[in-house]
Amino acid sequence: MLSQPAVSGHIKLLEEELGAVLFERTAKGMPLTRAGLILLEEAERTLDAAKTLVNRARGLQGDAAGPLALGIASDPAALRLGTLLSTLLAAHPRRRLRVSHHLSADVVDQVQDGRLDAGFVLEERPDRALRHLPVAPVRLRVVGPVAWQDPP
Repeated sequence: MLSQPAVSGHIKLLEEELGAVLFERTAKGMPLTRAGLILLEEAERTLDAAKTLVNRARGLQGDAAGPLALGIASDPAALRLGTLLSTLLAAHPRRRLRVSHHLSADVVDQVQDGRLDAGFVLEERPDRALRHLPVAPVRLRVVGPVAWQDPP
């Protein structure tokens, strides 16, 4: 853990290096300046890109690491998701999984724009720009009150 003077020194050096004031120093704290907010967004993109580069390099070595975002549009038990995730984590223990539940169309949209790495959908052919593999046929049943049943 760094001391407050050490953090202040690092901030001062960074501001000098960038030629921009990043924080407004007030009695109540240090909010980011407009330049600080803009550069923060760029710094976050740069760090994400660096993590992606490292993760891809590890993947080329067979050592997949980093986050993996998976979207599902079905019941996790029906997908046998527990088995899949256990197998995946056993093979790639440095992966950090995030699973989220969505409508099929939302899973497709989020895979296309990079918010999800992959997903399970209920659509026959979700999008020609995406690689898709059929996993299993889906059985759906309608349930309702017994009173809806046809008389014998």
